[in-house]
Amino acid sequence: MSGLNEKDSINLSFNSSEKKYQRIISNILDVIMEIDLNGQFIYFSPQVYDVLGYQPDELIGSDGIKIVHPEDVSLLMDTIRDVIKTEKIMSVEYRALHKAGHYVYVSTKGDIIRDGGKRKILAVLRDVSERKEAEKKLKESEEKYQLITNNINDLISIFNQNFETEYRNDPVHQALLGYTPDELNNRNLLEFVHPEDRRHLIKIIRTGFKVGEGEGEFRFRKKSGDFVWLETKGRVFKDKDGENKALLISRDITNRKRVVQELKDLNDLKSEFLRRASHELKTPLISIKGFAELIMKLHREKLDAEIITMLEEIDNGCIRLEQIIKDLIESSRLESSELELHPSIENLSFLIKFCLNELK
Repeated sequence: MSGLNEKDSINLSFNSSEKKYQRIISNILDVIMEIDLNGQFIYFSPQVYDVLGYQPDELIGSDGIKIVHPEDVSLLMDTIRDVIKTEKIMSVEYRALHKAGHYVYVSTKGDIIRDGGKRKILAVLRDVSERKEAEKKLKESEEKYQLITNNINDLISIFNQNFETEYRNDPVHQALLGYTPDELNNRNLLEFVHPEDRRHLIKIIRTGFKVGEGEGEFRFRKKSGDFVWLETKGRVFKDKDGENKALLISRDITNRKRVVQELKDLNDLKSEFLRRASHELKTPLISIKGFAELIMKLHREKLDAEIITMLEEIDNGCIRLEQIIKDLIESSRLESSELELHPSIENLSFLIKFCLNELK
């Protein structure tokens, strides 16, 4: 009698436990399934209908490979063989055929269990289509921006606060600077900066990390050993871990620097020429004007009217030339910031008429 009571107690406990786990299975979103070692489905929880559109009875007893995308069969079979051999937990993602005819991305995690001495695979299947779609869009976005950054003329890079590179558009770097990606990996930015510009660049970047942005110009060593002038603008942002990073966009301005320097040299040469020419012209002019005045003063009574007129023209010409030389000197002073301004009130109408008369 007591044995019967004990058996009834065991059955009661078993039924209670089965109902409890059945209730748990019914209230989770994931699909619970069992597969024998031949790859046939032997159990499916009702949630399989929500994920794949099948009733459990439509799949139980069938070959699991039949609903797997042809391109994913090899991956899934290798995973199942591995879990049977090693009895380690398996984890695999693949495309499963929905009853409606389209494929659904699913993630399956499972392990070997023993039931009455027989081994089988107990697995949890989850719909990961939304995540896969998000990953696809993210990948497409990354590829699009990668295409853009690799086909512009600017150098794009991301640095941390230790001046270590975390990203760069390698094709553009190699085209402009000559370095392969491996030659730049694990290298500090400052190693390539001209020694005279390092302190300046450090100040720019440190200030940029404080205020959020910065810009500057510096020389960067190419693989050939030559230096290229870069104009760099940067902006600080926080990565997914909350760390401050600097996005730098650099442009080759070597030719612009060269042209600016050539123009400066040419302008300096012009200013020096004007200064020298003014002084060189002034010396003989003083002699010409002085001798003309001396002749007029000493021999005016002996000269006829025509010669006197000529001497007066020489004197007037010297006066005009003196003014031109004075203007040249003032012009050279203007460019060298030596010009002293003396403002005064003038009759604008008179000045305009005077200029017009000078142009006649």
